[in-house]
Amino acid sequence: MSRPHPRRAAADPRDSAGRRHSWLNSLTRALSAIIAGQHADHLLAADLPDHGALVDLPDWLWSCPLIDTGRKANGVGGPLLLPVQVEHNPAPLLVVPVGESVEVLWRATGLGIDRAGRTRVSCTATGRPPRRQWEDPPPDGFDPDLAGITGDPMPRRHLKAALAAAARDGKAARWQVLGDLEPMVRSAVRTAHSHLSLELSDGHVRLDDTELQTVTDRMILGQGESADSPVIRLLDRLITPGQVTNVDLLHHIRRTLRRDAGDVLRTHIADPRVGPAVRRFARDAGISDPTELLAAYRLAHPNARLGADRLVRSLATPMRMRDAMALVSGRPGHGSADICGNPIDGHGRAAS
Repeated sequence: MSRPHPRRAAADPRDSAGRRHSWLNSLTRALSAIIAGQHADHLLAADLPDHGALVDLPDWLWSCPLIDTGRKANGVGGPLLLPVQVEHNPAPLLVVPVGESVEVLWRATGLGIDRAGRTRVSCTATGRPPRRQWEDPPPDGFDPDLAGITGDPMPRRHLKAALAAAARDGKAARWQVLGDLEPMVRSAVRTAHSHLSLELSDGHVRLDDTELQTVTDRMILGQGESADSPVIRLLDRLITPGQVTNVDLLHHIRRTLRRDAGDVLRTHIADPRVGPAVRRFARDAGISDPTELLAAYRLAHPNARLGADRLVRSLATPMRMRDAMALVSGRPGHGSADICGNPIDGHGRAAS
C-alpha cells in the first residue's frame, strides 16, 4: 500500500544511555502530529482572533522509567529515556490572542511517574515572522519545570494556514503510524496463526499467505466500509492521555496486537472466542455428545455464556479449517465431523 508520509526524525543507529528510545521517538513524533491535527481541526471551526500566537505544547515527558520495562530501557552504556504522555487542560495546541494568556494545567502519568503542574502560555504584543512551532519541538520534550511560554502573534490568515497545515500533517501521520505498525501486525498474525494451527491440528493444517494477508489487512483497515479496526482503536488509545500508564508504549502495542490478532484470526475462520476452552474441556472430559458436553461445561463454568450453537461451532472449527484448506489447495477434504466425531454440515452445524 502506498501512503503519504510526513517528514520524520532520523532514528539513531544505536540507542545509547541517556538518549531517547529511537523507535519510540519516531512513533511519538507521529502521534504528536496526529494530536495537533485533531486540535487544529477544532480550532479551525472556532472563531480565531485578528492576531494571536499558535503554541503547541510537547505531548511527551521523556524520562528513565521507575518501573521494570525489560531490555528495551537499556541502551549502550546505561538506561534509555522512554516517553510518558502529558495531558494538557484545556489543550496542547492553543491560539492565544495578542496581550492575553492561558493557564494550562498538565499531568504526566506513566512508567511509575506521576507529576502535575501548570504552565502559563502568553502572546507578546509585537511579533516576528510566523513560524510553525510543532516542527521544532524542544529537544528534551516536555519540561515539567517550565513555568511559562511566550508565543509570537501572527495575523488570522496565517493562523488559518498554519492550522490547516497541521490538520493535513495529522492525517498523513495517521497513515504513517498504520504503515509503521504493519510489520508488527503481520508478525502478531503469524504468531497467532502458529498457535491456532498447533491447537487445532498439531500444526498440520495452516492458512496460506493470502489468507494471512487478509487477516493482517482486517487488523489494520477493518472490513467492508467500516472505518474501525483493532489497529485504529489501538492508535486512538495511544493518542489519548491516561490510556497507557502501567506499561511502556512498545510493550502495550505488542501485547495488544498479539491479543487482537488471535481474535481477528478466530473470527476469520468463524471460531468463537470460547472455542479453545471448549475444545480443551471436551478433550479432557472425554465427552462426545454435544448436549451432555454443554451441560458439563456450564456446570464447570457457571459464569460462562455458552449456548449450543457456539459450542457446536467451537467443536467444528478444526474440520472447517481443514476443509477450507482442502478447497484452496484443490485437495479433497477428509469428511465432515467435529473433534468428537459428530457429523457436521458445511456451516459448522451438527448434521441432522
